[in-house]
Amino acid sequence: DSYFEEMEEVASSGYYQVCVGNHEHYYNFSGYLNRFAMPGETGDLSVDNLWGSYDYGGVHFTHFSTEHSLRPDSDQIAFLEKDLAKAAENRASVPWVVVYGHKPMYCSTNDYYDCKIGGPLHIAPAVEHLFQKYEVDLFLAGHLHNYERSFPVYNGTVVAKSYAPARDTVHMVIGMAGDDEGLTDSWESPQPSWSAVRNAGLG
Repeated sequence: DSYFEEMEEVASSGYYQVCVGNHEHYYNFSGYLNRFAMPGETGDLSVDNLWGSYDYGGVHFTHFSTEHSLRPDSDQIAFLEKDLAKAAENRASVPWVVVYGHKPMYCSTNDYYDCKIGGPLHIAPAVEHLFQKYEVDLFLAGHLHNYERSFPVYNGTVVAKSYAPARDTVHMVIGMAGDDEGLTDSWESPQPSWSAVRNAGLG
């Protein structure tokens, strides 16, 4: 609770959005589910807190849980398909689509499980085709304690090292705000072709 006490002034006076991650899985996510009320369509916080969406200005934001089932027949994948299809139909009014989840699909540190197993073999096969189908502009993730930005990429392939115009999704790891475990600062070498910028500093 000490973290929430530190964040109270900010979280109680502004638009403060969160997304469930691996540290929240203790006791069946009960600590997370009972402290937050995220926007969603169902009115059921046990679902809306885990995946949901909202529009803010010209951006449609969608969040999902990398900690729950991403099987093709899961409720979460059904939600993502429906939500991103609706966002694609509304591009004239809300032109940008940003998705966020805790763990990344693309990362290039020497964290074997996250960058060689979890992202490319678990998360990406479940959702990356939806990102391409509905032209998601940006995917934001954390988990790794660093910053990394990709070129627009799909299935590990970069068509052009440019951001305009970009049909494929740009992926960003933004886990550099601070933590008590230390920075994730051991990088693969050479740097993958999809990786544009990477930095292991706080801030």
